[in-house]
Amino acid sequence: MNRSRLLRNRLVSLSGMAGLMAAVAGGPVAADTFVMTTGNTALGRGAGVASSTFAGVPGTAGVQFLAAGSGGVVIVMANGTLKAWGYNMFGELMADTAVPTTVPGYTQVRQVVCGSYFAVVLLANGTVCASGLKVHGPQLVQGPLTPIPELTNVTAVACGSDHTLALLADGTVKAFGYNYYGQLGTGTTADHDRPVTIPGLAGVTAIGCGAWHSFARLADGSLVTWGWNTFHELGREGDNTTPLPCGLAGATSFDGGNFHSVAALADGTVKGWGYNGPVGSQLWLLGFDTPDFPWDQTTPRLIPGLDGVVEIQCGDNCTLARRQDNTVLGFGWNGLGQLGMGHTADVPVPAQVPGLGDVRQMACGSEFSAVLVERPGAFSGAVDMGQGWRWLPWFGFFAPMGDFGWIWHQQHGFLCVQVESTPQSIWLYAPDMGWLWTSSDLYPFLFRHADGVWIWYNGAVNPRWFRNMATGEWEARN
Repeated sequence: MNRSRLLRNRLVSLSGMAGLMAAVAGGPVAADTFVMTTGNTALGRGAGVASSTFAGVPGTAGVQFLAAGSGGVVIVMANGTLKAWGYNMFGELMADTAVPTTVPGYTQVRQVVCGSYFAVVLLANGTVCASGLKVHGPQLVQGPLTPIPELTNVTAVACGSDHTLALLADGTVKAFGYNYYGQLGTGTTADHDRPVTIPGLAGVTAIGCGAWHSFARLADGSLVTWGWNTFHELGREGDNTTPLPCGLAGATSFDGGNFHSVAALADGTVKGWGYNGPVGSQLWLLGFDTPDFPWDQTTPRLIPGLDGVVEIQCGDNCTLARRQDNTVLGFGWNGLGQLGMGHTADVPVPAQVPGLGDVRQMACGSEFSAVLVERPGAFSGAVDMGQGWRWLPWFGFFAPMGDFGWIWHQQHGFLCVQVESTPQSIWLYAPDMGWLWTSSDLYPFLFRHADGVWIWYNGAVNPRWFRNMATGEWEARN
């Protein structure tokens, strides 16, 4: 299978689109956020970087949304501007860089999604632009985003490997791009170089795409599917060129990979269908490692071990599931570390991804995954004092300064807060003092890791005075 052609389109807008409900289901995205990535490409930390564990991406502080394509990432910042990094042969990322780079010219972005070699941007006024490989014709669209005049009053967009769907405010859907598997839903396999309305499809509240198949959720909660169906990615038999019900209702989040489909339901359970991998393949795309589960699941079937799930994102041959408590589980192919488990062994059944903290959104590329993480839980209840300052009654005034939890504390200066910190277990890194440990119940007592002693801060500034609890002596720090 050709993973390089696979899309990972996943980005949700604040407007509350009912169908790509990843961010909405988890609540409002906080201002103190950044991106973490894992896998083999497009990690945003320089060329040639690979990892089997999630790590922070510099330059992404304040991110609101993210989308992943085959080999790149596009993010929307709090002010509506765009940043991008990764593979950019066809201008799909609007920026050719291995680290996050601002895309000039756009300040009112509502949503961005990515195909294999192109990106589609939905603006706040309901219009749509695209960049990269022109999959609805033989030409290339290089460089800046190009408006698509036929698309207005759009509320959501979704991309497959080489096709695009646009949900309009009136509940209809337009589609364009390649259509050799019927993924446009027009009743034929003819390509369309310009957007056309999908006939008979109305009352749509959400849209989504796998690589070469498509989804739409209707107002009655039912899910209709169309497109590639060799491995029953549609969850049904019958005409694959026309949207038809797959027998699933109540889906709150749904997505597809190369050959599999997964959906979270209103009760927090998850169902999967399509290709699970032949016996002995150790792919387990659908999270089943039991003899009774066929390699080709023809209809939606409950996946054990998943509950409280509010967001689903599929990579080419793997899946991430975010729970209501913003923890993440993953399963499937993991040969490049794209599940972030700390190893490259495949994951047969859902397992929790370690070290992520409070995840608010997810996106999967062909060989990597990305998550939007809220800053450490230790500061999640801080009061916004304006002009970038936060305040906690036990910790005082501080301001987020960048990525990976760096803050400027009013008394201590620069501090880095470990991502996994909670109010009951807080690790801080001070450039002049090394690693310190405290908690909301102990501060201003600090445990200094370098010499293994407790110190007590008296609140003074310039210099700061700390009492060494082992010796009883005072120490000054400028």
